[in-house]
Amino acid sequence: MIKRWGALAVKLALTGGALWYLKSRVDLDAAWAAGRNLPLWALVAAFLLQVVQVCICAGRWQLVLRAIGAWLPFLKACELFCIGNFFGQVLPGAVGGDAVRMWKTHRAGLSLSAAINSVMLERIATVFGLVLLVTALQPLLLDRIADRSGEWLFPLFTAGAVAGIAVLMGLDKMPSAIGHWRLVRGFARLAGDTRRLFLVPTSALPTLVVAILGHINLAMVVWVLARGL
Repeated sequence: MIKRWGALAVKLALTGGALWYLKSRVDLDAAWAAGRNLPLWALVAAFLLQVVQVCICAGRWQLVLRAIGAWLPFLKACELFCIGNFFGQVLPGAVGGDAVRMWKTHRAGLSLSAAINSVMLERIATVFGLVLLVTALQPLLLDRIADRSGEWLFPLFTAGAVAGIAVLMGLDKMPSAIGHWRLVRGFARLAGDTRRLFLVPTSALPTLVVAILGHINLAMVVWVLARGL
């Protein structure tokens, strides 16, 4: 009983500390002033689009999980994704929230390798989807600007992303002399999961399509708020 209440107290303290930290980083007066001037339709539309965004992100993660032979229920995936996003705002570095999501996913019953690899590959697919989207839309941007000196940039990013994914797929090709090391075994499992996701069209295409839809939907959130302002 005491242990349970102690754990609850620690959770409340950590959550309170995280909220305090967020408050110290955000100008609440400015945010309230901007939000107060937004019309109701913009607030409602932005909120609903954000709800859709959580569903898209959870669905994208589920596609990755299915590709590597693991699974989480949809609502559980939504819950863990939101927890990871929250801690991503308060933990140092860009991957703190993902580390929390990996830990919570493992606690939810998945193996440690499945928890780590699914979150890593979901992030990789998300970034790769963004690179593909920007590269595909680049001609529309270049038609609007006079300086075309950087037109090679995003195609180069796409090639770099493909090369990076290929490197991940080959992580299990290390010398057999070190194959018994735990880290090397982890790399081998990551390589196999990467191939199962990106080399199987029925896994890769839906995941990348949903990733691209997520970026479009997030842009719609910003557009709605901008129109409201």
